[in-house]
Amino acid sequence: MLANYSDQQLIRFATVLAVSVNIVLAVLKLIIGIVIGSTALLADGIDSFLDIITSIFAYIGVRVANRPPDTSHPYGHEKMEIFFSLGIFVLITYSSIQILFIAINQLLSQQEFIFNISGLIVAIFSVGLKILISYAILRVGNQVHSPALIANAKNFRTDVFSSVLVGVSMIFAYFQIGILDSVMAIVICVLIGYTGLTIFFEGWNILVDKAPPEEVLIQLHSLAMEEPGVKEVHLIRARTIQGGIMGDLHILVEPSLTVLEGHNISEKVTFRLKTELNASMIVHLEPFDAEESLQELIKDGSE
Repeated sequence: MLANYSDQQLIRFATVLAVSVNIVLAVLKLIIGIVIGSTALLADGIDSFLDIITSIFAYIGVRVANRPPDTSHPYGHEKMEIFFSLGIFVLITYSSIQILFIAINQLLSQQEFIFNISGLIVAIFSVGLKILISYAILRVGNQVHSPALIANAKNFRTDVFSSVLVGVSMIFAYFQIGILDSVMAIVICVLIGYTGLTIFFEGWNILVDKAPPEEVLIQLHSLAMEEPGVKEVHLIRARTIQGGIMGDLHILVEPSLTVLEGHNISEKVTFRLKTELNASMIVHLEPFDAEESLQELIKDGSE
């Protein structure tokens, strides 16, 4: 179904959906949280308000990242999106710290929350909406290969647990254990902070060109070796990029092949790696020499 729409249409849909839902939730949570005096609900409301900002950040980041390559940026603008993901991390971290101080202060002063049914209704309403929005935006993020949208979806997924905790604090308050409201607010802050750190490290790994997992490198080697005419594959270098892998590798073929025959083999390897692993690899062609290959294996074994 998503394939029927362009990436830009999907991105706009995800942004409008996220902003609209979070405006409703933020207003409800902040107003009711202040009225009934619930720190947990107030923390959840501030989190929803921040989700509006992070959704806008994600949208701008995707738009910038999708700009075509130019003379100044021949590899495109994909990494620019990571800076917006890191901006989301900063906002999330700052807000969680501020709410954490408020919650700890209330806990130390032993302020107890008095149960109010409206808080429980808002918490249940929030859980339902957050589940739907996190699922929708994650699907769009995976479809358009957007780290910023995926990061935003993960943030919304954490919000589901935050709203569940608010609901739990409301239920305990009904049984006159109101001090749990501050405890739940602290737990919510920890969850928000954990999500922020996850987003940070995912973006950081792309910025520093971290290699993909070992099993991915093994897959690259195996797929290249399966192509008829490839005698050996070595010197694989790869890094993680937005929604895929980029790098280069060397394939060795029979020296007696013509340039055109060798080129056709390398083109087939390139196409297969792109279609099966979404890996944009530069394939270097070399003549295969059994004796040199044996020496290479001995050298690798000694290391």
